Amino acid sequence: MPPSIWPARLDPTISFANYSTYHLHPATLLTLTEPSAADALSKLSQYRHLDMVNYASFIIPTEDELKQVFERAEASLPNGCSAQDLVCDIEPRRRPYVLRSLAWLCKLGLLQF
Repeated sequence: MPPSIWPARLDPTISFANYSTYHLHPATLLTLTEPSAADALSKLSQYRHLDMVNYASFIIPTEDELKQVFERAEASLPNGCSAQDLVCDIEPRRRPYVLRSLAWLCKLGLLQF
């Protein structure tokens, strides 16, 4: 292994080389992991109290936007729904932000690839 530039920390490309990665595309199929949209919203409300979640409150979609996403995902159960379909009811200027948040919802375990 090459010497580190900063010996206290590994290069992130080395540190996280074994982590799985996947790029979210509009056609990516996502599935709701909870039995219903209401269950997903309830779990998310619990997560919002965590420091790893609430620090980003200014970029997290609104409660109404998340409800729309979860309800569309629930309607497609047991199958997945494309990312672009999950955000199709969102106001056009807000879609890019909500689309980006789908990966965050996967990290929280509320949606899955």
